[in-house]
Amino acid sequence: NKDIQDEEQKTEQNQPDLIIHGGDFFFRSKVPSKIVELADVVSVFKDPIHPYATGLVGAIPSMVKAEKRKLTSIPGSPPDLISPPPGCRFHPRCPYAKSICSKEDPVSQEIEPGRFVSCHFAEQLRGEIDIDLE
Repeated sequence: NKDIQDEEQKTEQNQPDLIIHGGDFFFRSKVPSKIVELADVVSVFKDPIHPYATGLVGAIPSMVKAEKRKLTSIPGSPPDLISPPPGCRFHPRCPYAKSICSKEDPVSQEIEPGRFVSCHFAEQLRGEIDIDLE
């Protein structure tokens, strides 16, 4: 699919991206083809699980007129793409990182039907952020 190829080229150009394709919402890390969270749009915006997804969603202003919330940012710098850190590539910037994160790359887990997260602590991080979309 040409749309997906175009989006993959953006990722290969070291740009973080957010892809909405066929009703699915993809968050990718700065490393090409590394998806950290995959789910439908509402699920990810309402309750992101991966710390990178949480950071991205927290940096987006509310579209609800009456809701005012403090925008967040992801601390630190993106990883070196030529020589990425060992383990989870997000661990140097992750507020939840433990020693396993710097040693082992997390496997994508299906947390609930149709929702995949690549984080050693995905189950524990469920419900950490809850954004009212109404």
